[in-house]
Amino acid sequence: MSKKLVEELAQDGIVVVFDVDGVLAPYEWGFRKHCMTNSMWTAILKSGEDMYSRVSPIKILQEFVKNKNIDDIYVCSKSEDAEYTSKMAFCMREYGIPQEHVRLVEHKSDKVLFLDELSKKLDIPQNKIALVEDTVETLDNISKTRDYFTVHVSSFFD
Repeated sequence: MSKKLVEELAQDGIVVVFDVDGVLAPYEWGFRKHCMTNSMWTAILKSGEDMYSRVSPIKILQEFVKNKNIDDIYVCSKSEDAEYTSKMAFCMREYGIPQEHVRLVEHKSDKVLFLDELSKKLDIPQNKIALVEDTVETLDNISKTRDYFTVHVSSFFD
């Protein structure tokens, strides 16, 4: 089933919006854990370290983006101000996604507002836009109120 879904996303005329953390970038921030403490994260951000300079892209998603019309690829990710530049540079460097196609939002709930804005801006129906996300709650909330494709990132994995 996931192969058919990914094939549909690859078609011309379907706009695909990717999340970053856990989707375009592995969610591997801690030592032997998927995350680090909030205080560690805050300290690193305050230090000005380029957090995403050492993050590797997900090869299968990199290939998908490379083979799709870049005009139909967008990013929408929750981001703190301190990580904005690093996360933006990662999307551009590792995936070739234009800066103007990357939207970093303050809250996960803002993602649906970005999808609505994109639908209006591109003048396309909701059922021609897909959100690829790793947070099931975000996907569930969007699928209950809108007609966007909601795709868990695991659909891309064999």
